[in-house]
Amino acid sequence: HALAAALGREVPSNCYQPDLSQPLYGRLLYLQLAALAALDGQRPASASALLENQLNREWHHFTRSYSGIQHRDWSDALALVTLTGGCPSTDDAALWLKEADFPGELAPAMAKALARLYPGQPGLAPLLPDLLGEALVQQRLLQERGAILLGCALRWRADETLLTLGRLCADDSRS
Repeated sequence: HALAAALGREVPSNCYQPDLSQPLYGRLLYLQLAALAALDGQRPASASALLENQLNREWHHFTRSYSGIQHRDWSDALALVTLTGGCPSTDDAALWLKEADFPGELAPAMAKALARLYPGQPGLAPLLPDLLGEALVQQRLLQERGAILLGCALRWRADETLLTLGRLCADDSRS
């Protein structure tokens, strides 16, 4: 109820109440995501469902500010920035996106949009918290541009990319 009040939202009449004895709720992130899901009337069945719901909220937040960009392009661009641990500048991000098979006119616009919503010091920040960003990376590496994204990330920032992949492979809490 406190989260609903803080967000100025009504608590749904059939509000989802997760089983807080499940080990995944030992991580505060999953507790927060379950609370958001409950306010949205969702009943997520797993950690991965909680992360997926939040990724959908991120996408909807993005589309409120930027229309005309496809989900595939947004998610691939943000996954690339996250995979590399961030990007040093908006100009670098635009170059990376062009190399990663984004249309030339889309790359600079996407880089600027991501820099506004995910600012880094300097440049662009990855999607945080790590579990959320890595869930996005995991999804996007399995899609059409996945091999291109991974190849580019390894060329530009191999150390950071390998660290991200290592965390993703070592974390079994998403199931």
